Amino acid sequence: MPSKLRAYLQLIRLPNAFTALADVAAGFLACGGGPGELRQALFVAMASVCLYTGGIVLNDVCDIDVDRRERPSRPLPSGRVALARARVMAIGLLAAGLTAGALATVASGTVAALLVGLIVLYDAWAKHVPLVGPLSMGSCRFANVLLGATAASAGQSFPWIPAFLIAGLVVAATMLSRDEVVGGLRRGVLEASLVLGLIATLAAVWLRAGGRDAWGWMFLLVFLAFTGPALARAWRTPSPAAIQGGVKRLVLGIIPLDAVVAAGAAGPVAGCLVLGLLIPSWRIGRWIYVT
Repeated sequence: MPSKLRAYLQLIRLPNAFTALADVAAGFLACGGGPGELRQALFVAMASVCLYTGGIVLNDVCDIDVDRRERPSRPLPSGRVALARARVMAIGLLAAGLTAGALATVASGTVAALLVGLIVLYDAWAKHVPLVGPLSMGSCRFANVLLGATAASAGQSFPWIPAFLIAGLVVAATMLSRDEVVGGLRRGVLEASLVLGLIATLAAVWLRAGGRDAWGWMFLLVFLAFTGPALARAWRTPSPAAIQGGVKRLVLGIIPLDAVVAAGAAGPVAGCLVLGLLIPSWRIGRWIYVT
């Protein structure tokens, strides 16, 4: 791959874009969406990817001074992508996401505008404030699930518990990522593990209370098998590499968790389709970093 192209794909964190798609798919299916809303679903999927990648680029623009010290090999501090061009990319991607949301439904456009506000708030201020940062990041994912739900016109109520599940996983990943540079601390691993336990418990309650498809339980086991061992390794050896591995598993674990929601709401085929997004995400994540 040409080095210039790889730099841009690293800048937008291409593997993570599939987690944004999984979020809107989970929200759409949990709200009763079907083939009749394909047009709206495609527009909110486009909006979600643009908003996510735009937010990631803006994050690196805001973190340029920190990255020059801690991550000098990344696209912006290394000069492989010009800072001015990254600013234009961030604004363009956020604008494209807002436009795509507005083309889906009025509700989708409103949620896309809310997401832009939450993204800018996190990147410019909230991430530097203890506790507020992880909660702010989680609220972005919560809104992303809501964005998917706005494409469905089945009239079902908003899937609050699934949205909280996904937001909680992002909070856990954000907590753990605080130590990915320095390592040596188990605090973030413990916090992330506790949140992961709460997520699994809440998911089990949601599946059982709603009489959800039994396949949802299988996908829940897949999710725990995908994320749990990485946290255990980070606890045993809290080195930067082990913690980065844990963060990667939590971030990409959004897809199996979305598959739990999809399977519980729409059956095993829907769950497998969402889980299938993990294949390109994981393969690309082998040569483009996730964290």
